[in-house]
Amino acid sequence: MPSKSPTGQLTQLFEQSSLPVYVLDDAREIVYCNPACASWLGVEAEQLIGQKCNFHSGDTSPALAEASAALCPPPQVFHGERAAANIVWRDAQGAPEQRLATFVP
Repeated sequence: MPSKSPTGQLTQLFEQSSLPVYVLDDAREIVYCNPACASWLGVEAEQLIGQKCNFHSGDTSPALAEASAALCPPPQVFHGERAAANIVWRDAQGAPEQRLATFVP
């Protein structure tokens, strides 16, 4: 029986995690979002896939533009440096919720 690929195993771990996990490609597009992240943001994971993760997003619905902008890493991450920063998002009642995120280039 063939073994699972490391990528498949990692994706499975992310899928089961209660912590929000998302992945950007080198063009700053969201290429993966686990269920915990999508639930926290109040959107479907599939809606976030392909969204640009910039502080100011372009032609998307306001909710998706806000969500993808909230996930944008600090600038130094795009220069190869690891960083930690707070991501602030509002819960379903509109109360701000803050999470410390570790960004790994």
